[in-house]
Amino acid sequence: AEAEEAKSRLDEIKSHEAKRRRESMKAQQTKERLGMEEAHMLEYQQFTSKWEKKCKDYNDQSESQLNAMRERHLEELKEFQQKLLQKQQTPKYSPVLLTYRKTEEHLARAKNYAQAHKVKEKADRL
Repeated sequence: AEAEEAKSRLDEIKSHEAKRRRESMKAQQTKERLGMEEAHMLEYQQFTSKWEKKCKDYNDQSESQLNAMRERHLEELKEFQQKLLQKQQTPKYSPVLLTYRKTEEHLARAKNYAQAHKVKEKADRL
């Protein structure tokens, strides 16, 4: 009876020890898991902040380049317009048109207005 009681007590102690080990291991695994989750969250936050900084830097740089390009295009447009104005020549009329205009002017001075008007209409059609 004592042997059975001792064996029963030993089984109870072994059972209790196994349960304690399981609970200890469970607590340790929970602690490790929480530590890993915390490390993961920290790594995620660092990544997110770096990514947001990169995006902001990229957007700032893009905006800066766009503004520089707009300014350069405006300057180039102004230069082009100035060159175009400098190159602009007075129109060169055909000899026939010039002859009609002279004839019109002479007829008008001679007070031959009807004939001058007809010559003017011919010149305008050219």
